[in-house]
Amino acid sequence: MPNISSSLSNTSNTDITVGTGAVDNISIPTASTEVSHVLPAGTKRFVLQCRAKTLVQLSFTATESGTKYYSIWPGNIFSGEVVKPSSTVTLYLQTPKTSQTVEIITWS
Repeated sequence: MPNISSSLSNTSNTDITVGTGAVDNISIPTASTEVSHVLPAGTKRFVLQCRAKTLVQLSFTATESGTKYYSIWPGNIFSGEVVKPSSTVTLYLQTPKTSQTVEIITWS
């Protein structure tokens, strides 16, 4: 598992200096089918949410977003900090509905 700390709010107990932000839209065309997304190199902080009001299942291990996942319920966001920004972080996502878009904002 990558070095990630997370919270469900936009606040954190640690101070982290972030610079440039970037937005990615991840298409999930098929229900209950895992897609992966590699965070940009040097990412320090990220948030994600589903554009529509549906559940997002998040895992940090391939093939586990359907069995061992964190539920991001409709209307909520997931906020994470990359403890070791030099590491590669891959998110594995799926939703129970077709044609969904997960919005991710990253800061480096």
